[in-house]
Amino acid sequence: AVRPASGNAVLEAVIKEMGEEVRRGGQLLEPLRRSGLLPPLAAAVLASGEETGSFHTMLQRVADMYDEEVERQLQRLVALIEPAIILILGLAVGIILVSIFNPIFSLYQRF
Repeated sequence: AVRPASGNAVLEAVIKEMGEEVRRGGQLLEPLRRSGLLPPLAAAVLASGEETGSFHTMLQRVADMYDEEVERQLQRLVALIEPAIILILGLAVGIILVSIFNPIFSLYQRF
């Protein structure tokens, strides 16, 4: 039931392999670790949770870790984009002002 919900053929194959590994008595995360889909830090934290019986807690901790990382990356991106947006808007306002005042000044030059 979980495999089709992923929408990713590679992930579906890994989930299938995880089920087979658990049926054989192996570790849940071993196929995921071998696939390379899981970053090493997340794999280590989840392996610790699997061994201690607190998998759910460790899974939540990994999710929180990556949520914070995404938030930091977004803040960096906004900090980089913000000056560019200000510059573009300044140029747009400058072009509009020049296009408004240019005909006015050309009228004064005729008289």
